Amino acid sequence: MKLLILWLSLFVVTEALTAQKAVTDDGEVVMLHDDGTWVYENKFVTEPIKLNMNPTAIEKLPTANFNLKSKINNFSFWVDPKQWSFKKAVDNDAAEYKLNLKAGDLYGLVISEQLEIEVETLVDVAFENAQEVGSEMQMV
Repeated sequence: MKLLILWLSLFVVTEALTAQKAVTDDGEVVMLHDDGTWVYENKFVTEPIKLNMNPTAIEKLPTANFNLKSKINNFSFWVDPKQWSFKKAVDNDAAEYKLNLKAGDLYGLVISEQLEIEVETLVDVAFENAQEVGSEMQMV
């Protein structure tokens, strides 16, 4: 009996060290594995599900030293205040922040939505929206 308890304890500890638990938007608990796969904790799944991972490493520039936090969703991003001016977007109901490049004509809006969309699709949607505002928009 002691050997069985020891064996089960080792199995539980090993499983806990190889995966992390996370909660989905609909409240399901999933186990996230280091190889990018995940499984439901309390449901029978025959194969692990592969997560699409972004292979591009994203790094914060050392000059980006001001952290803007969303009041709508759980995220933040870093801004270089020497290159960008920013303020709350009071004239746009969808946007949370407005950004302006100090050394040129580049503007941005931070719109915080809980929306799942593929990055490739997001680029297409952003381009279509830009074309509605300025029909001379071109993708290069």
